[in-house]
Amino acid sequence: MTAASVQGNTLTSKILYIVRHGQALHNPRAEAAKAKGCSMEEFFELMRQDDVLDAELTPLGRDQAKRCFHSYFAADRFHHEKSTRRSPKVDLIVSSPLSRAIETANLVYPTTSSTPVPKICIEDFREVNGELLNGKRRSKTELLHLYPSWDFDMLETDDDVLWTPEMEAFDAAAERGYRGLAYLLLKRPEERILLVSHGGILRYTMNRHPLVHLDDARSDDKRQNGKTIESRFDNCEVRKYQLSW
Repeated sequence: MTAASVQGNTLTSKILYIVRHGQALHNPRAEAAKAKGCSMEEFFELMRQDDVLDAELTPLGRDQAKRCFHSYFAADRFHHEKSTRRSPKVDLIVSSPLSRAIETANLVYPTTSSTPVPKICIEDFREVNGELLNGKRRSKTELLHLYPSWDFDMLETDDDVLWTPEMEAFDAAAERGYRGLAYLLLKRPEERILLVSHGGILRYTMNRHPLVHLDDARSDDKRQNGKTIESRFDNCEVRKYQLSW
């Protein structure tokens, strides 16, 4: 699926694989109600009731991430006698600084000393901010202790000073997500990037920001059998974008 152009001064493009994190502790009841067509207020009320600071993955969430790895990123996925396909390779792994996204990234694209890939956390890709504690990150010190293979240099403060008791405006979240994409596209040298982020910030960035335009380049059969490009990401769903500007 080709996604769109982020406008700028230089014509170029990069491949971006986007994955939403696996199911986290605040998700099960709210997501089940959403699947049945609940109102947005009921959806948020269930998340408030199940809220927990920097919600981690559930056992199901970890299984979802492992299945994502084996079905999409595993090195031996296409390595059989008659196949000419190979699993996607990335030059950079990017995550929100929330634990559920970092944990998902580690499981979706595991790295070793023999297969190193830079891994960085960027605040701009965290979930819609405020009100809910599941969107409040741990301190930089604690994150460095929990995830020593990750680069947290782009977190400007040790404590989370960005979280507020009030919910972030959706347009502000979209602008933040756009800023993160622009950084990856204009400031980073890598050409194939994996991003692990969250359902809300991805939805508003892709669908509400005036400078992000989606263009569905899937074949007709995949369009008919799949979701629309505007639809919300499922847990551990992978979407491949070619971004150009």
